[in-house]
Amino acid sequence: MRLRPDLYSFGLAIALCGCGQDLAPQPAASQVASPATPTAANSADSSEPVVAQNASIIAAPADAALPSPEQMAPEEATAPAELTEAQRAFRELVTASEGGDPDGWSTAAGKIGVLGPEALPALTEGLTAKTPLEREMAAIFLAQLGSEAEPAIPQLTTALGDSSPFVRVNAAATLAFFPDHVATAMPALLELLKNVDPNVRQTAAIAIGNCGDLLADGIAPLQELLHDPESSVRLAAVRALGQLGKSATPALAAIRTLEADDDEGVRTAAASAIQLISAESDAP
Repeated sequence: MRLRPDLYSFGLAIALCGCGQDLAPQPAASQVASPATPTAANSADSSEPVVAQNASIIAAPADAALPSPEQMAPEEATAPAELTEAQRAFRELVTASEGGDPDGWSTAAGKIGVLGPEALPALTEGLTAKTPLEREMAAIFLAQLGSEAEPAIPQLTTALGDSSPFVRVNAAATLAFFPDHVATAMPALLELLKNVDPNVRQTAAIAIGNCGDLLADGIAPLQELLHDPESSVRLAAVRALGQLGKSATPALAAIRTLEADDDEGVRTAAASAIQLISAESDAP
């Protein structure tokens, strides 16, 4: 699997800037959400998807003597299953993220990249982890898999209701790879264009541009981003509008204003978008 630079940089930024925080309070241990039911985004009283507690942890008083392996039943004394290579790499990724270790993060990310589709089970498992950072890392690398993430579509669809916008935007971007699931992803992507984090807005705009033709009511949110204070977001928005071609004709006037943008990359992208949209509009 070749890592996509846009999502790779986004993932590294999330991992090292402390963005792995839930927007909703964590539920008590007894509040287990149904894994088949998406949680409501940004809802203060919604339950996070919760994974089962480690079966090897035994609740006992501090001074209570735990049974020795010889005293345990054969099935209880069985050693835990060995982690797969992908699970180990994913744990290394999360550990590096928690410790703010960019070199460790890049090394672990490289391992997952080499594994490619073989990492899918570990990433799908991570998408339902208890901590938001684990879910965010899993969502980012599922997006890296692109169309190879197809077996994870049910979990990605559920993740559209995650409390973390980073999980939602990467889940939606991955679903947008599949024509039959663009309609499912599009409402989330349009909503995330308004997110307070510029990385989320940028990723949502890129994903929309990759979707091909867009309904007319989706042009306006992208057009609004042409005036975003972040040049990276303006760049993503104008490129997305250019990719949408003729359907972005209503945004041409706004795009022309970017020909005088302070950022050279934005100016270049605006000129290219104008050509693309105009060429399709003039075509018979």
